[in-house]
Amino acid sequence: MSNMTTNYLNPRTGWFEQAHGAAGVMLFEPSSRAFNEGRQYFTFRDLSIAQGATLVIKVVLTSNTIMRDFFVDMVTSDTTVEIVSGGTEGGTFNSALTIQRTNNISTVPARASTTTMTSGGTLTGGTTLDKFLLYAGNNENQSTRQHGGEEFPTGFPAGTYYVRIVNIGNTTATGLFKARWSEDA
Repeated sequence: MSNMTTNYLNPRTGWFEQAHGAAGVMLFEPSSRAFNEGRQYFTFRDLSIAQGATLVIKVVLTSNTIMRDFFVDMVTSDTTVEIVSGGTEGGTFNSALTIQRTNNISTVPARASTTTMTSGGTLTGGTTLDKFLLYAGNNENQSTRQHGGEEFPTGFPAGTYYVRIVNIGNTTATGLFKARWSEDA
């Protein structure tokens, strides 16, 4: 028989927890904490952007927010994708994107997102905070699906931001927009 000891960590007590009888500490990733507290959300939208047209998604954050994942999958056409702050709005942003919690198990507090995302308007100018290009090809039979975006945490303070997707190809741009984020408690 051997002597065996176990150090017990209780993840519900905070960011760090001293191991029982040991000098070690354990760090809890903020995204895991937000997930477990019901403060992590996601949205998606199918894309169909006419040749030469632009889709703008207005994002209003009411608290500090950590963007976890943000991407666009293009099936056809070529696009530029930008995250923008500022600029001049035009038209009406009246088509709301559905925002869902990422964790819907019964033991998680039900907390609605305070972030809103709408499309339907336009945006000129502004400061580009991030940008990427996607070249999927203009012929659906010969196109190659392209995936682009961010898969690392990026923090944003409360404010208004825009996702601007510009079709620079020679056909209708088709694909999918998707984002996942955590909100401050």
